[in-house]
Amino acid sequence: MLKSLLAVADGGDKTEATLKTAQLAARNSDAWLDVLHISPDAEPMAVFAAGEGMPMVGVAEETVRKHIRARRDAARKAYDSVFGTAGGGKSRWVEREGRAIDLLIGDARLADLVIISRPGDENDELFPGAVSTVLFETGRPALIAPPTPMPTIGTRVAVAWNDSNQAARAVSAALPLLERAAEVTILAAGKSEKTASAAKLAEFLGRHGVKAKTDAYDPGSGSARARGRSLLAHAQKMNADLLVMGAYGQGRMMQFLGLGGATAKVITANTMPLLMAH
Repeated sequence: MLKSLLAVADGGDKTEATLKTAQLAARNSDAWLDVLHISPDAEPMAVFAAGEGMPMVGVAEETVRKHIRARRDAARKAYDSVFGTAGGGKSRWVEREGRAIDLLIGDARLADLVIISRPGDENDELFPGAVSTVLFETGRPALIAPPTPMPTIGTRVAVAWNDSNQAARAVSAALPLLERAAEVTILAAGKSEKTASAAKLAEFLGRHGVKAKTDAYDPGSGSARARGRSLLAHAQKMNADLLVMGAYGQGRMMQFLGLGGATAKVITANTMPLLMAH
């Protein structure tokens, strides 16, 4: 069961969209939702920025502080816009100050699911690498929100299956959502052995009350990015409002189906909520 969700509000342009996705996920699961904003320490931020590719190196500390305050205010404004100034329901605003990555890891490890914005323009991210940190450092599943929120989540679910540990963990994390879905389709990348494994997954899900069908598709023989696009296209074709898949080898570009950067492509181009686990 999903009872405690954590949404990261960094104050970037995608914050409000991310919180709308988080609100949907919390309502669907009848879960508590903490909306977390972290204000990094200003003094060491230039050093932190240098390691993370942020445009803060050599900037005066007061300018950095103004930037941090502006992001905090933008995050709070997005929260009030989505949940109302009273918070509403089972949501609450949480602020922390300090080393962003350490604080994020600490809070994320105590959540059933972490909702975070889709990575993109690093200049718009308060601490780039947050998605990777959640996936590989917390032991928790992540729900990566698209920049344009969908009106529903988890009604029509696509499950990318390749019979791996990561895919199995993603399915396990998504079970509470799969059990509520009207339609679940298991996408297997074309090979007969993968299709057979997908049928076994459908049987497993059936024991949980989930009626799932399988769909084998040809990922093509192009680049890894093209194969990632192929997976997204199949999920979009079925009008999925949730895609479930494993997150693969941080040091190997999060390989999906052994296809190099395909997972990274799916993460950075997802147009629907994307639930991932490592």
